[in-house]
Amino acid sequence: MNRIELLEKYIATALCIEVHVTPLPDVKQFPFFLQGAYQFYQIILLGQRCTILIDKDAENSPAAISKHIDIVRQQLGMPCIYVCDAVTAYNRERLISHRVAFIVPGNQMFLPFLGVDLREYFLKKRIEIVEKLSPAALTTLIYMMVAVGNEFRPAELAQGTGYTTMSISRAVDEIEAMGLIVSERSGRERLLRIGMDKKDLWRKITALAQSPVKQRVFLRADAIDLSKYRRAGNDALAHFSSINKPNQPIIAITTEEWRALKQQGIKPVEFGEIEVEVWQINPRLFADEQFVNRYFLYLSLKDNKDERIEMTLEEMMAGLTHD
Repeated sequence: MNRIELLEKYIATALCIEVHVTPLPDVKQFPFFLQGAYQFYQIILLGQRCTILIDKDAENSPAAISKHIDIVRQQLGMPCIYVCDAVTAYNRERLISHRVAFIVPGNQMFLPFLGVDLREYFLKKRIEIVEKLSPAALTTLIYMMVAVGNEFRPAELAQGTGYTTMSISRAVDEIEAMGLIVSERSGRERLLRIGMDKKDLWRKITALAQSPVKQRVFLRADAIDLSKYRRAGNDALAHFSSINKPNQPIIAITTEEWRALKQQGIKPVEFGEIEVEVWQINPRLFADEQFVNRYFLYLSLKDNKDERIEMTLEEMMAGLTHD
C-alpha cells in the first residue's frame, strides 16, 4: 500500500468518510525549494477543498514547515495539510503551536480549521498513560547516561543494552512520550538525542524509575559461586562510598538466572549467608568490575528510609551527574 492509499484509508477510518486524494495540477507555480521538499496533492475533506503537502525527506523543522505552508496557502487561497510518515512528540507540539494542520497516517491527525484533533490516538494511546519507566526504557536511558555523546541510533542502543531492535523501538517511543528524549530523522535513520543536561535527565529518571529489584531471597553459602555475579545493595555501596561493608555478601541476578537456579533444586532459606536480589534488568550491564552500575545501585536503594543510606547514596553519585 503506497502513501496515498495509506492516507486515504486513515482518513476514512478516523473520520468515517470516503475521500480521494488526487495530484495537484501545475505544481511548477511553487518555488523550486518547495517542489524539491514536498509532493503536492488535493482533497475535498468534509466539504472543504484542501492542499496536501507530503514531506519527501522529513528533514524540515516545524518552523520551516509553517513558513512553507503559509507560502502555499497564500498562493492557492485554501487550507493546507502537512503529511509525513512519523513525527516526534516534541515536534508534534511545535507543529500544533504553529497551528500547522498535519496528518501522520495510521497515527495522528490535527486539522484545526475543521476542529479535528486526534493526537497519537491509535499507536501511542498506551504509551501516553505510562507513569513509570519499563525495564527496557530505564536501561536505555542509563545507557544514554553512561555513553559518550548526546546522540544515538536505535541499532547502537540495541547493541549496548542487549535488547532486541523491537524492544528498543518500544522503549524509545515510551521515553519520547515522557519528554525525556527527542527523536528526529536523518535520512531513513532515526536519530535520538538527549534534549536536556544529563543532570536534569537523571533527576527525571529518579522520579520515574522503579527499583530494579523484583525480589530478595537468602541462600546458603555453598549454594552458588559468588564470583559469577555482581555485588549489589549495601555490599556494592560500601565499595563506592565510606559506608561499612555488611556482614554478608549481597549479589544481583536476573529473573532468568533465578528461575534456572530453582530448576536446579536450589531453594531460598530463611537465614542464609548470601542475600540475593532478583533484578528485572541485567545487573551486569555497565557494571564497574564486580559491582553493579552506580545508577542502577542508586535506584535499587533510593527508597531506603535510613538517613545514613540516603546521605551515602548522594556521596556515591557526586561527580556522576555533572558530566
